Amino acid sequence: MDEVTKPTAVIISPDGVSEIRNYASYQAIRTPKVKLGARMKLLIPWTIYVDIVGLFKRVNAIHRSEAVVYVWRREADNMMTFTVPEQYVSGARAEVVDTTLTPPEPEGWVLFAHIHSHNTMGAFFSGTDDSGEKQDGLVYGVVGKITDYVPESKWRVRAMGEWMELTLGDCVSMPALWSEPGAELLTQIKPESARPKGSSQQGVVIRYPSVDKRRVGRKRGIDIFPIIVIRTDGTVWHEWRDRSLTTTGMRVEEMKKSEREEALLEGDDWTPTALSKGAGA
Repeated sequence: MDEVTKPTAVIISPDGVSEIRNYASYQAIRTPKVKLGARMKLLIPWTIYVDIVGLFKRVNAIHRSEAVVYVWRREADNMMTFTVPEQYVSGARAEVVDTTLTPPEPEGWVLFAHIHSHNTMGAFFSGTDDSGEKQDGLVYGVVGKITDYVPESKWRVRAMGEWMELTLGDCVSMPALWSEPGAELLTQIKPESARPKGSSQQGVVIRYPSVDKRRVGRKRGIDIFPIIVIRTDGTVWHEWRDRSLTTTGMRVEEMKKSEREEALLEGDDWTPTALSKGAGA
């Protein structure tokens, strides 16, 4: 099907009638074979999502409650940011005081996504969410199990009176999870058909050339699983592959035992790089 850019379009084909709705953030399509589908045009940057989850973690640590944030898009260049409205919160509710949705600046910004947390509960859209989240053109997200190392999340958009369920990867610009192995490493792995016949070989071991204590251990070495760092002031941070830091909103006293055992301690087995010092200031 050719790209359709009109706000609303109807396409007649041998399969039947298809309807397409175009929004700034996604394109929704209903065909005779697909009840409702959506294709995202823009994604929330990973760094913004990390900061939002960090805020949710800290709010839960302080208030044991939910929280709400709004993600905004600048029309001129599609740059994104998020705002935190004044709200009163509890374990199962976050009530925003001013529902007029004030943008980060007076002009040029439009609302892109509405995201709220479910503290320690799982991620799901409640009946309250269903009754209040009915605006076409917005992305809706809920983040649950906020105390987990990587909290779970649910996502959806609305179009033509229906919901379309999405995934985290559909809505957030995910970092690269796996790196391409070096050719030297791949030479070590051979198909059975390449085994020499009638000879006993001495195996050759090639060590990964960049073994680093900072990158060794479970859940380390890929961008979505950062290293947990405990600073000397007791705050807990994430260090990413580019050596940048983002706060978790937690203190060492709030960490699980398994997390403390896996974390690196500043001044002992971890020293901030120049880049990290700037990020953690």
